[in-house]
Amino acid sequence: MHPDELIRYGLTLNDVLTAARRSPGVRGAGFVDTRNQRIVFQTEGQSLRPDAIARTVLFSRGAASVTLGNVADVVDAPEPPIGGAAVQGSRGVILNLAEQYAADTLQVTENVEAALEELRPGLEADGITIHADLFRPANFINTATRNVRDSLVLGGILVVVVLFLFDLRTAAISCTAIPLSLLAATLALERVGASLNTMTLGGLAIAIGVVVDDAVIDVENIVRRLRENRRSSEPRPFARVMLDATLEVRSAVVYATLAVILVVLPVMTLSGTVGRLFAPLGLAYTMAVLASLVVALTVTPALSMALLPGRVPARDPPVIRWMRAGYQALLRRLADRPRTLSPESFDNHNKLHVAGELDYRSLRAIQRTLGPPVSQGDRARDLADTALIPPTFRYE
Repeated sequence: MHPDELIRYGLTLNDVLTAARRSPGVRGAGFVDTRNQRIVFQTEGQSLRPDAIARTVLFSRGAASVTLGNVADVVDAPEPPIGGAAVQGSRGVILNLAEQYAADTLQVTENVEAALEELRPGLEADGITIHADLFRPANFINTATRNVRDSLVLGGILVVVVLFLFDLRTAAISCTAIPLSLLAATLALERVGASLNTMTLGGLAIAIGVVVDDAVIDVENIVRRLRENRRSSEPRPFARVMLDATLEVRSAVVYATLAVILVVLPVMTLSGTVGRLFAPLGLAYTMAVLASLVVALTVTPALSMALLPGRVPARDPPVIRWMRAGYQALLRRLADRPRTLSPESFDNHNKLHVAGELDYRSLRAIQRTLGPPVSQGDRARDLADTALIPPTFRYE
């Protein structure tokens, strides 16, 4: 392009680009409809050689015409690189591979890397180096699932530690509900076609503290009834005491489990992007809670029958006695001041209304978004440092 010639003829860069684009273009010449098809006509004879394109007329003044060759040099040149980039300071090409809809990203990544390893010797012989780890979505998936898995294991360990502060045998019986419930939930998820992804593992991690509740309620009631049976003047058979204790809390355990599931049920019925994100979490949580109910009604009584008869201590563990003493002291103080907690103690009921209104307004003032800001980790920063992508390149 010759800027001085553009100024001389009063042309702009857009004028030259428009003429250059139109000169080799294939233009439609209409169509003819027949019974079976539509035949589209195209013109031929467009300028395809540099000398022919250079003769493209930009404008005419009298008998003189200004062509592309007067304001620019028209020569053969390489096609503009698609995906051209600089990789670690060297010229390179970015090649994107995307899996099909509903395909397994990890499996696709493994297959692609295996195919690249087969091509690597031949490409390196031609001086081409492959950097297959510049942007690898499988890394984000592995990192996310590993973090959730570690949280799940840590949560389970904390629950076990808390339970073992009370009594070793009862804690061992209650803790069996965690692996059995999670294993049953995993089998159920596989049965319905769900995978162990970030959301389903998150649902299982959230359910850890819930799956042990049913077993704790059952075991605690069995231990209490066995302790009362030992102090009784006419003790009953252990099996009968355990059966009665289990049946005594069965309805409460079932109702509590159903109430928890009903809370999560609306999450599973969400539509759109939010539903696609959180429905697997709700499904995994529901499966784990239902499995814990089955374990509490079947496995927990059986383990109690095998481990508890004749081995129940006469007194509660020290932690239970300490907590009970503190709770009894607090309850006595509240019982001595019943009007302190009653609605009549307020000046008027408008205070409750004002407090509720303030809470409602504060909730509405909180910023609502689909999700928190996401950082794709060090690999994305490495990509920005090692691969310089031109502005015209779209990276997905």
